[in-house]
Amino acid sequence: MEIFFTRHENKKHTISCIRNDGTQTWMQCDDFFISHDLMHYAVETSLAYKSAFYGMLAGGVSITDFELPKAQRKFQLTPEAIITEHLVNLLTIEMAQGKLDDFYKVLAESFINNDNTIIPPPLSNHQLETIRDLYSKLIQQWYDLPAGEKMILHFEQEK
Repeated sequence: MEIFFTRHENKKHTISCIRNDGTQTWMQCDDFFISHDLMHYAVETSLAYKSAFYGMLAGGVSITDFELPKAQRKFQLTPEAIITEHLVNLLTIEMAQGKLDDFYKVLAESFINNDNTIIPPPLSNHQLETIRDLYSKLIQQWYDLPAGEKMILHFEQEK
């Protein structure tokens, strides 16, 4: 699947995905969602997740369906999607406020506070740094992108 992040000036940006079968999904969004979805990309590709946000999009879920209240969604979040959302949220906080003193402790607490049925994944320091480094490169690439231009990323689906 190809993912297009299009920068616009004086209007909302666009995120669009063209699946391998040629179908597509897209939405207009602000800077927050660009940053959030780039963090999703960094987490999911660094950890080789195939059924989180981008995997679900690749499988046919519409990007705008994620904005619906849970009761109105026609899909269930996968365990990978839930894990990814916790990671994305904490890493986004880090990017805004500085590194957490004990990332793993805060991650474990976020799972306990929100969903006792899922156990946080064991992440190595190397994996965490890989995610952080990739996100830093992606967000810089976004900031450097001129208005009207597209940043194109590829997401490999399961065969």
